[in-house]
Amino acid sequence: MILRYFVALIFLFCTICAYAETSPEDRKAEAQLHMQAANYQAAYDIYATLLWEIPDDDEVNIGLARAAMGIGRYYPALMALERLSVKYPRDMAIRKELLLAYLRVDDFASARREAEILKQNGVNIDLGNILPDSMALSYSGRIAIGLMYDSNTNSGLDHNPLPAGYTLQGMDEVASMGAYLQGTLNTARKLSQSSWLVSDLNAYYRYNNDSELINNIDVLWLRAAAGWRLATKQFMSDLRIKVDLTEQGSKDAQNQRIFGYGLDANFAYSFDQRVTLGMRLSADKRDYNTVESREGTYWSIGEYVRVSLTQPAGLNLAQKLTLNLRLRGAYTDLAAYDYLGWEASLSWLFAIDSIEITPLVAYGIDSYDGLAIFIDKENRRDKQLRAAASAIWRFHEDWSAELFYQYSKNNSNSLLYSYDQHLINMSIAVFF
Repeated sequence: MILRYFVALIFLFCTICAYAETSPEDRKAEAQLHMQAANYQAAYDIYATLLWEIPDDDEVNIGLARAAMGIGRYYPALMALERLSVKYPRDMAIRKELLLAYLRVDDFASARREAEILKQNGVNIDLGNILPDSMALSYSGRIAIGLMYDSNTNSGLDHNPLPAGYTLQGMDEVASMGAYLQGTLNTARKLSQSSWLVSDLNAYYRYNNDSELINNIDVLWLRAAAGWRLATKQFMSDLRIKVDLTEQGSKDAQNQRIFGYGLDANFAYSFDQRVTLGMRLSADKRDYNTVESREGTYWSIGEYVRVSLTQPAGLNLAQKLTLNLRLRGAYTDLAAYDYLGWEASLSWLFAIDSIEITPLVAYGIDSYDGLAIFIDKENRRDKQLRAAASAIWRFHEDWSAELFYQYSKNNSNSLLYSYDQHLINMSIAVFF
């Protein structure tokens, strides 16, 4: 009797051990179910684990490649497909998928090679349709129309802090509803495997409808820039010459017009798929038609690090954390407008399926070289806080609904430059 119980206990123990860990075949079946439901992130997590256990398994490699393509992780997909193409050089179906992966990472030379192999093996591939012409002009753009609410449209004060007997017209805080139209057009002409001629056109018009406004009744901004971009798998540099025009409408005086021209430069280096280090530089020469003492050179230089965070298992969630530090300043015709400052900001992007949510917080200080107004006792110094959040819903391949909120607070030791502002934008955008 005792021996019978002992044998039964051993059998039970072995059964538990056998099922303590799900078999690779069961996990492959689970991954296939995720693929059929288009839950590519969950499938990728399973296949990535299986690849460590059974790296030569064909089903794991092709599953990993297709799941990785589904979530935009093209380099893991490329490596898996390259392993399979070496193992099965005559499998044209694998080579078709490999060709598409090469296109995703802009390796056009390898894509052309695969296309030629497919053609030689009786698979008709139209190179002109699937591979970009090196001299073809590509473009993309966006047009948005929206409504807005600005609690302090003219950056005015909620009270008059001047001594008795002094008044300053147009400095009272005025809230306003409004509407705006925004458009962007980007173009690129490929020169070689890693270089492009690039350009951008931008336009923005906003109308504020509050009758109490004296300034900023409407705002028009136009920009045009062109330059050269060098990009490889890990490094990108972009240098552009730009011109821009800003016009702010005024009720009782001449409209203020600002004309600027200068340089924009961007540099980025990707250490791997998760970490990118970048730098942005900008320099503008500005001419004013109303306040000539503000004319001069305005500049900024910033560095940022962007980290793609680990995606939680079972969720189609992508997260990117960006930390930015920027120095800025101006050298103008009047010392009172010269300043040197800095700003630090932190943003966190959450992308869930077709929705992107990005909170941001920023803090900075600008120190001026002179007094702002005659009653000040020391040079102007502004401390600026911004807290913002945006939500974008890409409800169609070419359309999105967007919501933006920002709170700004400027604390200044000069009486006329301390203010709070709440800004809300709601828009519909179309992409092309």
